[in-house]
Amino acid sequence: MASSARSNPSKVHNAAVLWGINLLIALGFGATHLGQARALHGLTASYVGFILLFNGVASLVFGWIYWRKDSLQLSLLIAAQI
Repeated sequence: MASSARSNPSKVHNAAVLWGINLLIALGFGATHLGQARALHGLTASYVGFILLFNGVASLVFGWIYWRKDSLQLSLLIAAQI
């Protein structure tokens, strides 16, 4: 898929859009965990950063799996296993 993306400019553009959206989703995914984190430990700036970073990276990995394998089910199955 990567080689076809290089040869087809519209696929490269679509990949850029996908990764931009995936980054926004990753931040939102991390933010959804802040309520639970606050209830368990309270919130400090470093803890908020850790939660956003950890969950954001996980979300980016799941997005990469979706993009690479073109399978939402596979990325959800892997996320459910973690």
